[in-house]
Amino acid sequence: MTRASRQIRCFERWRRPVLSHESLAAFEDASTLPDGIHAVDLGGAYLDMLLESADSDALLVFFNGAVQRTPELTLPVFSGLQVSAGLSCSRLLVSDPTLCLHPELGLAWYSGSRWLHVQTLLPRALRKVVATLGVKRTLLYGTSGGGFASLLYGRSLDNALSIAVNPQTSIGRYVQRFVRSYAETCFGCPPEGAPEEAFAPHIQHDLCVTFRTGPRPPVLYLQNRLDWHVRAHVKPFLVNFGVEWTGEDLRAPGLYVHSGRWGEGHRAPPVALVAHLLREATRWAHGWHEALAELDLARSWLCDPGSGGPSGVA
Repeated sequence: MTRASRQIRCFERWRRPVLSHESLAAFEDASTLPDGIHAVDLGGAYLDMLLESADSDALLVFFNGAVQRTPELTLPVFSGLQVSAGLSCSRLLVSDPTLCLHPELGLAWYSGSRWLHVQTLLPRALRKVVATLGVKRTLLYGTSGGGFASLLYGRSLDNALSIAVNPQTSIGRYVQRFVRSYAETCFGCPPEGAPEEAFAPHIQHDLCVTFRTGPRPPVLYLQNRLDWHVRAHVKPFLVNFGVEWTGEDLRAPGLYVHSGRWGEGHRAPPVALVAHLLREATRWAHGWHEALAELDLARSWLCDPGSGGPSGVA
């Protein structure tokens, strides 16, 4: 454990028992996984995961986006507790272990460094949780940088659905000060160097390339049409599915894109819409591809009296 890791981690605010694992191998060898925060020592960083199990065949995994690092903010950072409250499925909230590497690092796309191989280690941890809980379906949800993770790690699990909200699909095409901070901190990229060249030997950094070959999970993609991500991230990614961005909802085999007007810029959808989507998706009994082929998110949200959404306008 590094000195930085000791200084920036605190669990008190989460009010959960903390279960420590001396290594990822020890975590994989555990016979049971009780509810609580599982703190897995990766050797210089920690993979912290908040687990709440339920009598369900579905597991909902959350990845968070960028965080504003301040002296008051301690790791781990877990997103998704409130929006998923009341769901009957199991929940796993994952904090990015890469953030342990520097107290000012606020975004690392769950992708590690040149020596911390998160893209190899995290799928092992996820598969362990899936196997131990005995779930049949896994939903991976993330916004922005967490959306990158949901898309990437959906490829690593059987019967998984990636739910990505305003995601980056290429690290290098995000805001350059964040990209350079990550490249310099985690890959030793010099100030005059090209971040993509620093990333390339170590991580998958461009999902528009990654999704051209190999396993491709079914994807439910939510995008603010007023976001600059449309040009830089959505349009290049959709090429892999043989469709073009229209600004309207669209579908292709294994893909459903919901487009909304949620405010100028990189703005998230209404919480009520996300809560409705997660409630519906965790209940789907048939396969992901069939569910996406039938989905009409705008209509189902409109017709959901419990969503708090536009259904009240008649």
